[in-house]
Amino acid sequence: MILTRVKSSGWDVVFVYVIILLAISTGFSAEISMINGMAPAFTLKDQHQTSHHYQFPRPKISVLIFADYAGSTQLENWIRPLYDRYRETIAIDGVADLSKVPKLIRGMVRAAFRDRLARPVMLDWSGAVSTDYHYQKGEANLFVIDPSGHILLKVIGAASHDKLQRIQNAIDRQLNANRP
Repeated sequence: MILTRVKSSGWDVVFVYVIILLAISTGFSAEISMINGMAPAFTLKDQHQTSHHYQFPRPKISVLIFADYAGSTQLENWIRPLYDRYRETIAIDGVADLSKVPKLIRGMVRAAFRDRLARPVMLDWSGAVSTDYHYQKGEANLFVIDPSGHILLKVIGAASHDKLQRIQNAIDRQLNANRP
């Protein structure tokens, strides 16, 4: 193998520093939180204009579900079995990634959520929270989060028996660990 030495002009070092600064200024801290397994805290308003402060610690295990319009078709098959099994034992919270909705029709979209959904859904108009959680667009993204904010599991896509079992196992392990 022949190795050649490239003479540095100094610009390559500047380029690396610029890349690092850009990474830090564009939300790299949220990436670090996800890598360390911690759920980033956030505040969003729901369809009723009520602010929700999602921070830790929380009193219960949380299943935080992200979806955009395409991913919303997958939600019922996730939410119904989790609710039927756990009822009030866990918190199931939803975030709608609405970053592609034009500002001119946001009021109509909010009204549609208000008219069709009884439970509050946090509306992420900017997409910043969805980005912080590395939301994969076009599919449901479910996060199982313990009361202290540790992400126990992330599952992406349509519900299946195997995926649902993985989520239930993560929740059950945490519930059993919290019992005296």
